[in-house]
Amino acid sequence: DARADRADVVRAFAAARARQRVAWTASLVITLAFVVSVVALARAAARSFTGPLGEAVRAADRVAEGDLDVVLPAAGRDEVGQLLASMRRMVANLRRSDARFRAIFDHAAVGIALHDDAGRVLEANRAYQQIVGYALAELRTMRAAELSPPEEADVTRGPVQALKAGVVDRVAVEKRFRRKDGVVRTCALTVTRVHTLSDGPGLVG
Repeated sequence: DARADRADVVRAFAAARARQRVAWTASLVITLAFVVSVVALARAAARSFTGPLGEAVRAADRVAEGDLDVVLPAAGRDEVGQLLASMRRMVANLRRSDARFRAIFDHAAVGIALHDDAGRVLEANRAYQQIVGYALAELRTMRAAELSPPEEADVTRGPVQALKAGVVDRVAVEKRFRRKDGVVRTCALTVTRVHTLSDGPGLVG
């Protein structure tokens, strides 16, 4: 049924995001370990290593923060050049992974939103924006509780607390949403928990 389909989509989205973050973490750990090794070598090498190596470290920091638009300096044939070439391949792979994730997220037929543990809206796809009638820029200034009538808070309070505590891995409820135009709609809501590198624990629903 529709609720089962929605649950499958939400679980697939959460799994895709988790795989993406795992890939980011693994790539960054390997790259940063290499950076540490090269730093040790560079201290005993010529001063010409300092500039490119410093740029590589700063680029790795930016990638760790989720910035995939980083521009890496030209690579030579020495150890620093090998590091930069590896980082260039890593960033290219992360960009492709991010593009696939974004395509799934943006074009899903069901509404999907990512909230932090305080209920703040971090991301919302087009379908979700259409359901609640708010643009993404507006949603990012709101909390999840503001999207429903006050009496709806009890519908999700208990299940979400159980989700945060790790008692369950997902919850499914019927919940009313108040659109920006004042119209109230009842929707099947499925919520699961995800972890991200930049934003920490969060909820997808």
